[in-house]
Formats: sequence, C-alpha cells, structure tokens
Amino acid sequence: MNLIEASGANTATQFWISSRYFEALLLLSAPLILTRSINRDLIIPLFGVLASIIFILIMTGNFPNAYVEESGLTKFKIYSEYLIMLLLASALVFLWSQKRHIDRYILNLMVGSILITM
Repeated sequence: MNLIEASGANTATQFWISSRYFEALLLLSAPLILTRSINRDLIIPLFGVLASIIFILIMTGNFPNAYVEESGLTKFKIYSEYLIMLLLASALVFLWSQKRHIDRYILNLMVGSILITM
C-alpha cells in the first residue's frame, strides 16, 4: 500500500507478531475491565502509546528480527507464537472464569474469536 517505507519480509513479520501480541494482551485484559474499577479512559490511550512505541522500534530497526531472508523465521518469531498461544489460552480461561459478568452471546463471540486466533 506504500503507506510506510518498509522493505522485505522482516518488517511485515515484525508488524504481524507485534499485532498478535497486542491482540492477545487485549483479549487477556478484557475481563479485568469487567470486574475491576479500572479507568477505562486510560486503556485506549495506553494501547495507543504502546502501539506507537512498537511502530517506532520496528521502523528504526530496534525491534527483534522476525524473519531473515537466508534462513527464514527467527527463534524470536517462533517462540513469540508459542507465548502468544499461552497468552490466548490464559485469556480463554480468565474469560470463562468471568462468564457470569458477560452476556452469553458476547461470551460466545469472544470465546470463538480467541479459539480462531489460536
């Protein structure tokens, strides 16, 4: 799309893995917002600042390599996917433990989205 100057598969893979981390953390934190008195107005800016930091790290070359042309996926990328799966499984358990606070339809949609993401 040429929105940003990025070349090679490494940059795309770095954005992919960082977005997967964000998704997993968001799904893990969602049940917290239901049961705790967290200032919800701070959550979105917090994720925005975090996304901006990750973007800057990727674009300046300070984010770990996720793909190397000669050898393929790096250990960082592979182990990150396992960690993301663990985060998503934790999110599923945590969400299910808070099911009494969530509408059944919404709960089913969230469980389905977590399972598909896994």
